[in-house]
Amino acid sequence: MKKPPVFAILLYFLLSYTVTFATDISSTSTGWQEGVIVLHDKTVLQGTINYDYRYDVVMYRKAGKIITFTPLQVASFCYFDPKTNIFHRYMTLARQKTAYTERQTIFEIVLKGTVQYLRRHNQYPPVISNDQSHASDQPFYQEQIVCYDYYILYQDQLIKSRRFQQEVLPQLAAVDHSLMAYIKDQRLQTGNVGDQIRLIRYFNASKKSGRYAAL
Repeated sequence: MKKPPVFAILLYFLLSYTVTFATDISSTSTGWQEGVIVLHDKTVLQGTINYDYRYDVVMYRKAGKIITFTPLQVASFCYFDPKTNIFHRYMTLARQKTAYTERQTIFEIVLKGTVQYLRRHNQYPPVISNDQSHASDQPFYQEQIVCYDYYILYQDQLIKSRRFQQEVLPQLAAVDHSLMAYIKDQRLQTGNVGDQIRLIRYFNASKKSGRYAAL
């Protein structure tokens, strides 16, 4: 019995890898959507984009050509999802910064302002809880989605949401003295993602209006 030629074996593994990679991309990506990419050199690209959160790459398609960008190249991007009627915004930040290196990572922007609330997909599948306690106040983020990790960006500090009580709240309360009263009045749980968003929205609105400037 003749052995298959080496070229045939290599071709088989190459095709297998390509199919597997394509399957992985399709299952962990946003799908192709019309959007805009801004590169770190200020170049603006408008066309069809697809973000894969497993490999943390943004694909750009125009005129039949596809170009893949990494966080080292992309500063921000956005797209509108007509199925959910949601406008998604993303930004690149330095994560796990050390004296020698800093890892550029893409985050989705949940809430903009003086304090920003961000999120990233984790390894868990998209399972949504039944928590509807803030459905009327937060139509987009009314449900706690366990497939995301949440972060707070404040004064160039990127802090995990589970450290909100210890690291974020003391800083905000020192600036806005009404914050603790607001938490008590609204019966907010500072370990809850939805309540953290409500609290940060309140803080940002206070900052914008200058309500506590004289405190």
